[in-house]
Amino acid sequence: MKKFASLFLIFTILFVQEITAQSNSETSFMFGHSLLDHRPPLIATPSDETTIAHWIYLLATESGQSYAAAGQYGFLQQHDNLPPFSQWGYDIVPPAWDSDVDPFSVADFSNALITAGNFMQWQGPDEDYYNEPGVSPISATQTIVNWLVQNEPGIKIYIYENWPDMAPYIAGQGFPPSPTELTNYYSYLDGDFHNWWIAYHDALLLSNPADEVRMIPVGPILSNLFQNTVLNTIPVTEIYEDNAPHGRATLYFLAGMISYMATFEQPAPASFTVPNTVHPTVASNYSLIASNIWSALQGFNLPNGDSRVFFNQSLPTELVEFNGKYSNNSIELNWKTLSEINNEKFEIEYSNYGTHFYKIGEVAGNNTTAVEQQYSFTHRTVQEGWNYYRLRQIDFDGTFSLSTTVAIQIDPQGIHVNRFFPNPSVSGNVDLIYSSTNDAELEVNIYDLRGRLVFREKRSVTMGQNFIDFDLKSLGEGSFIVHIISGNKTEAHKITLN
Repeated sequence: MKKFASLFLIFTILFVQEITAQSNSETSFMFGHSLLDHRPPLIATPSDETTIAHWIYLLATESGQSYAAAGQYGFLQQHDNLPPFSQWGYDIVPPAWDSDVDPFSVADFSNALITAGNFMQWQGPDEDYYNEPGVSPISATQTIVNWLVQNEPGIKIYIYENWPDMAPYIAGQGFPPSPTELTNYYSYLDGDFHNWWIAYHDALLLSNPADEVRMIPVGPILSNLFQNTVLNTIPVTEIYEDNAPHGRATLYFLAGMISYMATFEQPAPASFTVPNTVHPTVASNYSLIASNIWSALQGFNLPNGDSRVFFNQSLPTELVEFNGKYSNNSIELNWKTLSEINNEKFEIEYSNYGTHFYKIGEVAGNNTTAVEQQYSFTHRTVQEGWNYYRLRQIDFDGTFSLSTTVAIQIDPQGIHVNRFFPNPSVSGNVDLIYSSTNDAELEVNIYDLRGRLVFREKRSVTMGQNFIDFDLKSLGEGSFIVHIISGNKTEAHKITLN
């Protein structure tokens, strides 16, 4: 048995959402435009990868759930001309409604998504459109909401907060933006643009309190991912294709992930395999991205603490700090709940590959309690390489929920460098994903192909996974050899700057 382990990933889960023993299903109608459904894209894709419905369907299918969708193009001034009609069809997403044959009520829609234009936030949501006196974004939405609840009682209604027009932030309204222009764009998205949507949602809650309209903060979550996570290494042209800004498949995949988690009220499935139509940085960091999105949705609340996103306000088990640690040829899993409702037990599930899990043990729950509870489980038959774990929390009535996955690597060296990315790098910025079993100091030396030392820097790392950013633009283009020194161990890697 190898002697050391590298803790690859620790997830903090603010809430774990209840999943019934039978499959959940959602049927959506979207009052939208090209920030939900962009076809045809500038660069052709194999199917409907530049629509959120395509990705919601694939995520739902992976979770054993069903999903169907329909929708129409337009802005709020057109959408309030009711009834709607079914304009959108898909390659693989099941159709939800044939408006030429059946009335809206026959489709039995479980939810509806409504979005405003992304270019008119320069005035308040209660101010009339310049070309349509007497109609504002709020009044048009109220018309749609009232029609929906009359024709489909019980339907869940979501405001889909999109992302703003990029053209005003680019000199000459061209594309792509410079780094400074992109920073200014995201500052607007996170500031005045987002505040407009909050005012819009608040007004709808006041005017339609019985209908409890919810909101999906797609734009702000995307902004955070692209600025503050590993996704900040993806070139802007791999995310957006113009200054509208329409997106590439990667953008709609992330928007689809956010929308899936909001409407199904549960984390994205840990076993989902991201296809190669999405940027590889997203694929290689899928679990981290899913955890980030889930936490953001859980934290998007009204001032009184109620969720702006979720209709289910009573979550059964509040789980935090699920992690694992290798020691003495065993892996000890630890987790904590802040509250529990009818919690019978946790089943611990294990996988060698991160896809097919099987039960390796169980720990009794504490029924119903508002007192913090600590849990642990020791797995003694671990393997070299990767070990994957998740929790299945089961209530006394048989309903269950799944945590996201913890992956732990057992490595003989005690350290493990996953990779540099992007590699090659066109921006000159390179991130190192570095996992360590303990807090340590690294010395990073970079040599050109003639053997000359061209860069030296020391960095501190902590136990677990670290993301270390290096600005190497000053080195110019070419290939380089990187030596990473920790204690008496040295690892060598090759990187290329284009």
